[in-house]
Amino acid sequence: MYVLSQLNLLLLLFVTIFCNITFYEHDKINDEDPLQYTWSILVSLRYDCQHKNDPITHCCSGTILTESYILTAADCVDSLPKDTSLANVTVAARIDNRSELGQIIRYVDQIIIHPNWKNDHNGRKHNIALLHLSTSLDFTVNKYVTRIRRPTSSSLLQDILKYPSNSTRLLTIELDRAKKHFDSTPYVNLQQYEVSLVDNNDPICHKLIYDVEQQFCIRLYDAVKDACNHKSGQPILQWIDNYWMQKLLNNESYSLTYSECFYFA
Repeated sequence: MYVLSQLNLLLLLFVTIFCNITFYEHDKINDEDPLQYTWSILVSLRYDCQHKNDPITHCCSGTILTESYILTAADCVDSLPKDTSLANVTVAARIDNRSELGQIIRYVDQIIIHPNWKNDHNGRKHNIALLHLSTSLDFTVNKYVTRIRRPTSSSLLQDILKYPSNSTRLLTIELDRAKKHFDSTPYVNLQQYEVSLVDNNDPICHKLIYDVEQQFCIRLYDAVKDACNHKSGQPILQWIDNYWMQKLLNNESYSLTYSECFYFA
């Protein structure tokens, strides 16, 4: 589970570049349902995380890094046994808001946690993990399954690594497994939220963040449900060069009120 090959270390380095960047603020676009199969990079990580003997419980989100690797948060998987077959961990791709029919299911046969991952009284650091799939995804067969977009030039990579300006468009995507109102058929509720930048000297975030090199802050407002009741591993994306490029993982929260929550990574 924790043994890192040279390839895995390179992948983790690539992931770290995209995940160790800055701060943000708020705003949910209420009830914004993405178009069908809009977010083909997104997967649902499933195992019996609630200890209810339900191995298809949606526990966290993840994004498709390559045909064989999924990017998620370390806190989603650090409690799992080293033998992943004992935990029956799967990911579901080809996510649609309307039904679980047609989803592509893959088993996880290896979990690779960032070697510097920490979860202590100071909070979480390097909250990154890679999941290796026992059977690779085939992007040529299904157009609704794709990997996160990679920088095509060094200048584009530099744009991704920059601290975003105040006008930067940011987006986060959330998955939540629920049940339909008219019957008991389960489905995945897919929502997208717009997020905008907050200066790292903002008085609220400044009090909450202890490491500006490793953490960022967004504020999410949700008047309908507990704003902190969101899963780890969901991506934050930036609009760069006419594409949504993943910059961060949304993976730790701090509640101020029922409807307002600050997230960290």
